[in-house]
Amino acid sequence: MTKKKSQSKETEGKEKKRMGAPPNWETPQDFEDDCSGFFDWCEENDYIPDIEGLAVYLGTTRKTILDYEKKDNFCYTVKKIKNKIAFYKKQKAMAGQIPSAVFCFDFKNNHNYVDKTEVDNNIKGELTQITREIVDPKESK
Repeated sequence: MTKKKSQSKETEGKEKKRMGAPPNWETPQDFEDDCSGFFDWCEENDYIPDIEGLAVYLGTTRKTILDYEKKDNFCYTVKKIKNKIAFYKKQKAMAGQIPSAVFCFDFKNNHNYVDKTEVDNNIKGELTQITREIVDPKESK
């Protein structure tokens, strides 16, 4: 059986500090300002804008950007940047500069698009009677 360690007198009554990196951006405007040159950078280097490229440009990770998108005060700003990225990629795809399969995969995984299947259940025309009969295999010989 193990004993619980008791707090030392130095740490007793003190709040635990969160470990990890400090936030990258204090305000959504800070984030937007840092993103402002991203599209020019992509154009100058002949890159197609994407989330991973934005992460490289900002010196962070894709996950960090997506985590900021979940924060209430950053949600709109991150979505606005992602929408601009989607616009660029869609234009490139329409011009044949991105293969359609790559474009579809990317939009489903990075921009929350989904395939939609529609089924028309309206019956038009005449109905034909379908009869089903159960036959004993021994009798049908």
